[in-house]
Amino acid sequence: MAGQPSEADIATFCEWTALVTEGTGIILDHDRAMATVALKSGRSVDQLVEEYYNGPEAFRKKYTWDDTAFGADRDGAANNTGIGTSNASLSHGHAFNIEAPDSAVIQGVAPAPDNFYGQSAGAPSRPPSRTNNRSPLGAPTSAAQEDEDLQAAIRNSAIESGLTPQEAGVTTTGANAAYFGPANRADYDSNSWAMVPTGVDSSESKSNDDSAPSLRKREQGAPAFLVQQPHSRTEQHRLGSILTILHEIPLVRNALLSAGEPAASYGHNSEWWKGQPIYKPHVLAAMERDELQWGDDAKPDFHEEIHRLMAFLDQTERSYGSVEAMAYLVPASSYPLERQFFDSLHDHTDPEVIKPLTHSAHTIYTMTLENYQEPSRFSYLSFELQKDQYEKTKTLYEALDWVVWNDACTWTEITPETKMVYLDEIGEVMIMAIDGTEPPESMDIPEVWYPERYLAGRKEEARVIQEHIAWVFNRLYKAGSMEYEATNWVENDTYKVYDVKEMLEKTIKEYEGQVQYLDGLGRFRELQKLADDEKQSVRPEDVPCVKTAEEEELSKTAEQMVKRCRQLLSEQEAKLAKLKWERERLTERQRSLGKLLTDPNHPGLSKPFIGKKYLLRGVSTGKDVTYVCKREEPSLIELDENSGPVDQWWRLSYTTGDAQPAKAERVSYELVMRQMFQETRRPMFVYATEDAINQTPVPLSDALQRFVRAENKNFRQELSRETTDGATEARDANANTSRVSPAKRQYRSGSVDSMDTNRASLGGSDTNSRDGDFELDHDVFSAGDGAVDIAMPDLSHSQIIDNSKSLAEVMYSGGAPAAGTSDVLSVPQLTESSNEASASGDVDVSRTVTPDFEDQPKGPEMQERSSNGGGSPFMARRSIHFGSPPPYDPRDEQKTIKIMDMEMPDEHQ
Repeated sequence: MAGQPSEADIATFCEWTALVTEGTGIILDHDRAMATVALKSGRSVDQLVEEYYNGPEAFRKKYTWDDTAFGADRDGAANNTGIGTSNASLSHGHAFNIEAPDSAVIQGVAPAPDNFYGQSAGAPSRPPSRTNNRSPLGAPTSAAQEDEDLQAAIRNSAIESGLTPQEAGVTTTGANAAYFGPANRADYDSNSWAMVPTGVDSSESKSNDDSAPSLRKREQGAPAFLVQQPHSRTEQHRLGSILTILHEIPLVRNALLSAGEPAASYGHNSEWWKGQPIYKPHVLAAMERDELQWGDDAKPDFHEEIHRLMAFLDQTERSYGSVEAMAYLVPASSYPLERQFFDSLHDHTDPEVIKPLTHSAHTIYTMTLENYQEPSRFSYLSFELQKDQYEKTKTLYEALDWVVWNDACTWTEITPETKMVYLDEIGEVMIMAIDGTEPPESMDIPEVWYPERYLAGRKEEARVIQEHIAWVFNRLYKAGSMEYEATNWVENDTYKVYDVKEMLEKTIKEYEGQVQYLDGLGRFRELQKLADDEKQSVRPEDVPCVKTAEEEELSKTAEQMVKRCRQLLSEQEAKLAKLKWERERLTERQRSLGKLLTDPNHPGLSKPFIGKKYLLRGVSTGKDVTYVCKREEPSLIELDENSGPVDQWWRLSYTTGDAQPAKAERVSYELVMRQMFQETRRPMFVYATEDAINQTPVPLSDALQRFVRAENKNFRQELSRETTDGATEARDANANTSRVSPAKRQYRSGSVDSMDTNRASLGGSDTNSRDGDFELDHDVFSAGDGAVDIAMPDLSHSQIIDNSKSLAEVMYSGGAPAAGTSDVLSVPQLTESSNEASASGDVDVSRTVTPDFEDQPKGPEMQERSSNGGGSPFMARRSIHFGSPPPYDPRDEQKTIKIMDMEMPDEHQ
């Protein structure tokens, strides 16, 4: 800070700012103090005068001492109680307004009698404090203080009236104390009961897909897809879209099915398609014994879950399924879940198996082409570019240039330290995603992509291209700098940026107004010389303009300023037009450089392309929106000599709460390109070679086929229940109007069926003993939740199962059937020993009550399958009780485990 300013500077400042009292020349004390403080800041008088006229009020506030904060309360408001300030005191420099206490008793001295002016004021007992101590006479300054005062007044009133203060907590400990426990008394007062909601609330119900099963049925020929349903345990991702697209590429599908070790059994869970996991056998056994210790080993197997998803997409009858169980197995990291999935796949899979998805990137010096570091492998490439980089990017090739040739594009020159990346051992499938800061609203995405310019065999050509790209970007940078200097002016002191064009136009307007004023002043003087009658008949513009010599000089100077400013504007426009032309030519050259080595048929190639052609096979615009290209064989009607495989694009979408949540629509490639950037600015692309697309899909293993059949069986049951419920509602609606007695059920006489086989009690069909399974009012295998409809032996009484094995080990057993049994296990004949065992109190693991459905009474013809207690003998439902793991507790939503994995007859297979 500068020293004490001189009186001359203070007088000059006050005179220029009109702070001197007119006529007397006296400077007020507060104005003198303000000028002194301002001059102490070190700024010149001219700068302070300019600052004053830019805002007098702001200037006074900045350089005037204000001590109102010392008298304000904690919130900054004026303090009118206790210690405070007033306008009068502030104007005279006082900082505090001290009030005397209500009682003037000081150290035992009796107060003076009250006089006419009120209580006698005593001396303060302590120095004034700046702490905001509220006076007892002051009003509450906040709602909390008001509530506190009210509660204190209520307590004091209760004490004065002799009432017992209220106590918090349980105070009754006698015989009439409240008892919390089960309702097991013989009778209760009906007035003590009330109806309360026990179902899930709306937020929980939204997490489940409660649409009708018929709306979730897969259309003929349409691909199934995977989604991330709402309220999932993981962040928003597009793993479902990626796996859906990869499944339509046979080479990748085969690789994912071959990843890891095949399982003898893949288990079953009726809620798996919604995202519930399927645990390994030893985990289920530990759950039954309540001995599970949570850890990675307790989770489902990573590769087995991939196998399930590929098999599901192969043969499911559902239109979609959830990828949540797979996403839950991906380790958490700072990277996107999609990238982390492929990193985990690389870490736990044989490199040869996932070679179609693996690419090798080598970093070398651009000038010498020598290696810089060891190569790195990747499967998922994300373009995390900045806003200024995206502004120079119009095509997918140019976006990839920023990734592999970042040094040349960023530093706009080639130096010995400049590095580049080339691709080696590139796989058959490339996955790319646009990400980063403010991606463009659109980008040219080719239907056929060639990685030729980034291959190891094109390093020399790549270096030449980078040299030209660096030159173009350097010229673009210089043109941008010149354009900035031509359009902006930066003040040296404050570094404030002003628009040059705006300043010139403002200056022109100001000086033109000055010229008009001087012209009007000259005409006005001449008009005043005319007689009154002449003034009324003459127009002002017809009066001659006569100026003084001084006015003529001022007018001439103003006209010259206007002319000069207009000239500067014209020069600026010409300069900007030239820079615009240069930028357009440079941008055209950049576009042409971006097309080099992207077309194998381009004339002038020094040698033919050495890389493969990649076709666009899928686009993901969101977590539940996928565009996938499905290769279809021509139909017999369209079959001719020139017919071949046809690529059909599909739009697969899932919308929560929609009347039709899952949609599969045929679309064209043009529509995909048009809709892509309208739906998102961060799309993801999957390219694949012809070899990958034309690969023959390998058949599913027997275990996976059993898994898919069980899943489809479960879905058919959902469809059957929907049909049955609809028929029941229609029958109930017509019950009062129909007079026709219901027909009796027809039984077959002389049938080959017997009560010892699972062909019994299937109605009157002689064509297929399984046709009646889905026409029953209540399926015999739907006890509990009705998730599985499979003919399986009673595991609690079967003689072929070792009692020492746990239920999970039995259900996941992948061994061959015992001697004397067929692949399709029939229900064994019930004997007295089995009934006695059931009656003796042995544990019946097949009977577990779940809250999903209530058991219904069954007719005598259905009692064979339910004679062990009414439940299905082939399902184990044990609640999962174990220590809650940090990421996920399987007890969430009180789900139960449904296990089934045995060979079954299926009329639809």
